[in-house]
Amino acid sequence: LAASTPPRCERTGEAGASSPGSLLGATAFGGPGRQVGPRMPSLPRPVQPPVQDEATADSYEIPVPIEVGNAKEDEDEKEDELTDEGMSLEASTWEVVMLVNVMTLLKGERVRVLNRCQTFVAFLLFVLTVVFQVTFVMAVEITMASSSIDDATIKGVMEQRLSMNHKWSNLNLRDLTTRTKDLCDGYVLNTLGGIYASVDSYVEPDQVIEGTGIRIGGRIIVCIAIVIWICTMTTELRRIFELGLAVASLSGRPKGEVHAEKEDDSLVIKRAGVFYKSLILFCVLLPRLIIAAVLLYSGCRYLANTLEVSNMILNCCALEIVKSIDEYLFEALMSRRLSGIIQSTRYVYYSVHERTTRGQINEAVPTAVRILFIAGVLTYTIAVPLQSFSDDTRSFKEWACTHDLDFAWINHPLVGLPWFTSVSKSLRNTSAPTDAEYLQCFYKAHTLLLETRMGTEINRLTGLPVLANTSLKNFVRGKSSDCDSDSTHPSAYNCPNVPVGRMLSLEAMSSSDILEDQSLCGDYEPYLGVLAEACQDDEHASSVFKKDTGDLRTTCAEFAYLCECEINKKGNEVCSLENYTEVVKKYNVPFVWIQRLIKAPLGDLATDPGGSPTTTAASPLGGPERRRSGGREASRRLIGSRPGS
Repeated sequence: LAASTPPRCERTGEAGASSPGSLLGATAFGGPGRQVGPRMPSLPRPVQPPVQDEATADSYEIPVPIEVGNAKEDEDEKEDELTDEGMSLEASTWEVVMLVNVMTLLKGERVRVLNRCQTFVAFLLFVLTVVFQVTFVMAVEITMASSSIDDATIKGVMEQRLSMNHKWSNLNLRDLTTRTKDLCDGYVLNTLGGIYASVDSYVEPDQVIEGTGIRIGGRIIVCIAIVIWICTMTTELRRIFELGLAVASLSGRPKGEVHAEKEDDSLVIKRAGVFYKSLILFCVLLPRLIIAAVLLYSGCRYLANTLEVSNMILNCCALEIVKSIDEYLFEALMSRRLSGIIQSTRYVYYSVHERTTRGQINEAVPTAVRILFIAGVLTYTIAVPLQSFSDDTRSFKEWACTHDLDFAWINHPLVGLPWFTSVSKSLRNTSAPTDAEYLQCFYKAHTLLLETRMGTEINRLTGLPVLANTSLKNFVRGKSSDCDSDSTHPSAYNCPNVPVGRMLSLEAMSSSDILEDQSLCGDYEPYLGVLAEACQDDEHASSVFKKDTGDLRTTCAEFAYLCECEINKKGNEVCSLENYTEVVKKYNVPFVWIQRLIKAPLGDLATDPGGSPTTTAASPLGGPERRRSGGREASRRLIGSRPGS
């Protein structure tokens, strides 16, 4: 500015020299400080570096100006680092009660944050939350967290297996399997079958991730669910501890009131009395801490004792509902305005591990503590309740479906103690077929009739093709004209579809009663047709029903060759193999089939609901002979009794 100013003031010194670049100089009279000519306004002096010699010129550094804006941002960042970011209150019944008796300034007046009505509702919801959560936690701990597979369950499955599932009368004669074998193969649909299916899937998973070969079992799903639950409850516990530290760190007189200052759009609680802090710590946060800790423990046990994956999802949802009852109650009953006030309220809280040397909060220690806490709870859950439940499931499976599955027993009629037999061909001492194997297609025909009557076109149980004879199929299903109630057809008496009253009378009759009743006795040839179709490809019974030409024997007259024996010539009352030795050798017909057909075609050979024969001339596996009253008369009858039989 001085160099560009046109007027020039000269200062006359003692040496008579002038100093250019200066607006103020000596007076015209030679005296210092006197200005010559009119007075000039003072101008700011330019900022110039100090005059230096060549020796110090190189070392001169221009100072860097301080930016005021950056300093302000550093202070704000430092403030953010020192303030705990999680200390804003949440909309829940646990935390709304923390605003009771909190004061603030509104238009210059001191008012309470919560009015009387809101205070009353807050206390009511707080009490309901405590009652509900305590009730559900006790229910989870007492009834739901216990194992569904315990010693009583294992003892029960042992009792049922030994007393019922291996009993001879419960043998599946169609497939020659015990009920235990059917249970282990998944063919028994009852409570025990459902439990075993769940146990088997839990112990030996069958769900495979495509392309990886990794099997997803119950234990893996349980462990994942437990980890998620532990993390969820760790978040809850962390918030409780941080709220407690925030409340405890508030400053104020022992009996001072709780004051919230308004900053921007939020309320900040900076000071509180000892009474308020004690009330919040011991009456609000301590019960919340106890409930959360017990819920964490009970929830881990509850999930560890879950058997099915589908129930696992439901159990996780149930635990989350119990944990979040406080939020649901608040959202259901409190206003949106109050929710906004609570969420905009926070505590001034500085972490106990405030700053490092550079003023940053050190998060390594609390993070490590939380990781160790989660790892410790997970390790305990896997090592104690989950391992115990896994041992129980393996023990259940061992007692239900291991060891010998193919033995059957009866009580010896004289000794009264169990006698055993094996229904598995691989476990028998002889390779010769047993009577049960000879008659296996007979019991398949029994099931084939039931499947046909049901109307199915796929025989899943027997694996046999659908009846090829349409007339026979309609006869079994009750759609034949011969089954009319007023039909005079000769075979109407043996129609398998009868009124309810006649069904009750038939159930009470024995085979001898039917043979003596002229209205019921006759040639049951439709059943012979079903037997022929069921047994035509059986390796042990095909010779009974197939002719040399390949056609099937389906009428009683075609079985007349079975009458060529001594019992029919001499009228003996004893039916034994010796009477039919020639027939057995000549026609290659098993003796057990001769007994079946001659006693009465199926009339005396029906099975009871358990699948075992009610009347047999001999046990299918060589047991003692069993007869009903009148059985001797039935054994002397030929096939049918009507003319032309």
